[in-house]
Amino acid sequence: MNTVNRAKNGSPRPENHVIVLFGATGDLAKRKLLPGLFHLHAAGLLPREYRVIGSSPPAFALTDEQFRERAEEACADFCITKPTDPSWPSFVERLSFGAAEPGNSAELETAVQRAEKEIGGTPRRLFHLAVPPAAFTSVVGMLGAAGLVTSLTRVIIEKPFGTDLAS
Repeated sequence: MNTVNRAKNGSPRPENHVIVLFGATGDLAKRKLLPGLFHLHAAGLLPREYRVIGSSPPAFALTDEQFRERAEEACADFCITKPTDPSWPSFVERLSFGAAEPGNSAELETAVQRAEKEIGGTPRRLFHLAVPPAAFTSVVGMLGAAGLVTSLTRVIIEKPFGTDLAS
């Protein structure tokens, strides 16, 4: 018997994930990433079990509640499906925050461990770097140094690599 987990549109759902958004307090997260994740959630296209952890350097850190409020404002301003949608509570309860910077990643490590325990099993890890290109190397290095990289880890780099129009 086929027990593939299916989305509302009949497509197979992705495997369970912990998604970490570096640059979660920035404009890209506000205008695109958080609204996009909510749209995917409302459409039933995210994994059955997932958690989204926002991250920034400790100087810009938010509490879980502040991050949830920021997500609600972002979705109210930039989503077609608004936070008044019945799916909002099940989205927002999956959001948390874990500050991190090279040499200081304990809060993020704890948030990832907590999210994985809530999900159960062995979820995949997806790190989305919505940070300046100059920070790519240090963030990826921090992930390795913190032991957050496994064979089930993927990294998305959001920005172009070039510094001029031709590149």
